Amino acid sequence: RFYRPMVGKVWRMFPIETARGCPYTCAYCNSPSQTAKFADTSQHFFRKKNMSLVKAEIDHVVSRYKADSIDFWADTFFSWKKDEFDEFCELYSDINLPFWCQTRVETVNKERFQKLKDIGCDRISFGLEHGNQEFRKSHLKRLMANNVITNGLKTVEDVGIPYSVNNILGFPHETRELAFETLRVNRTFNADDRNAYPFTLFAKTPLR
Repeated sequence: RFYRPMVGKVWRMFPIETARGCPYTCAYCNSPSQTAKFADTSQHFFRKKNMSLVKAEIDHVVSRYKADSIDFWADTFFSWKKDEFDEFCELYSDINLPFWCQTRVETVNKERFQKLKDIGCDRISFGLEHGNQEFRKSHLKRLMANNVITNGLKTVEDVGIPYSVNNILGFPHETRELAFETLRVNRTFNADDRNAYPFTLFAKTPLR
């Protein structure tokens, strides 16, 4: 199950979790309800893994299973503070394996993404979800402008990291014209892969 055919190559890729949960509150996602569930306890649904444990898990899959690549599994890879990201870069700079991750367009920063490329980032996935910024704000609780999407993805392209973009179609309150706005925004950037998924009414999500 660890062989993944992707982008014209079969990878021996292993998932490594760096965080569980998400600090954002998108209305179609389960994380807000999970966060609320643990709000009055000593536990927190969103938590980040200690870097020493991340390193130990990478060493394990490389030595035992001969991993040739890593898929960092976190809802938002850049949920880290600057010092945490710097620690990750220092940790990974000696590993010398290509890796994939997913994050949000709002987290794009040229210096930060150049560091990612320098240490081996081979691909990034972004969730755009919808092309109308007012619809995103009012129904999806995604507070980003369309120019943030276009400019952020242009920065990723300039750095030279290949990226894919995920879109969702069929939201409640979505009209045909609104759906076509998602297509139009996708024409403003040069992703080498785009996905379109039907909206799923996951239990206990705010949008449901």
